Amino acid sequence: MKARKIVIFIFGVIAALAVISAIFPKDGITIGGINFEFPTLDEILTVNNDTNTISPEKLLEKQHKVMTTNDDKEFKQFIETNPARFHMPNNDITYFDELFDAMENATNDPIRVLHYGDSQLEGDRISADLRERFQTAFGGSGVGMVPAIQPVGAMTVVQTASSKLPTFYSYPMESSYEMAVMA
Repeated sequence: MKARKIVIFIFGVIAALAVISAIFPKDGITIGGINFEFPTLDEILTVNNDTNTISPEKLLEKQHKVMTTNDDKEFKQFIETNPARFHMPNNDITYFDELFDAMENATNDPIRVLHYGDSQLEGDRISADLRERFQTAFGGSGVGMVPAIQPVGAMTVVQTASSKLPTFYSYPMESSYEMAVMA
C-alpha cells in the first residue's frame, strides 16, 4: 500500500471520529442498561493545565511501593504459614539476606552455589528450576548438573544432555540423554 493511501486513511478515521464527537449527545446513549459516552471536541482539544497532576515518575514510585508492600505481605504469609515453606532457623526470615546481597554483588565479587542432595538432584529435577531462577535473577551461568562421583567407577564416562530435560511434569521425554562408557 502506498504512503499516500495510508495518510488518507488515517486522516479519514480522524475526521470520522471528529464528526461522531460533534453529533454524539453529551449525556451519552443508553442501550440495554449500559450508558455509552463519547468525548466532545472541546474535551479532546483542550489542554489541561491542572497543577495537581502527578508526574509519571511519582506515579511509578507510588505503584512500585504498593507492589513491594504486596510482595512483602505475600512473602511473609508464605514463610510463616505455608506447609511447603522453608523452615528457617529460629523462624528468622532474614536468614538468606546475606546470600541474596552476595548474589546482587556477584558482578564485582563472583560467588558459587553448590546444591548437595540425593537422586532428585541427580535427575536435575530441583536444581534445574533453582539454577534457572538464580541465573535469571542474578545472571551468570554454570555447568549444570554434574555428579560429584561418577556412577560407573573407574571407567571413563562421556555424558551429553539436552537442555530440554523434563522436570516433574507427566509428559513424554523430549530429551536425549546418552551415556557412553569407554573402557
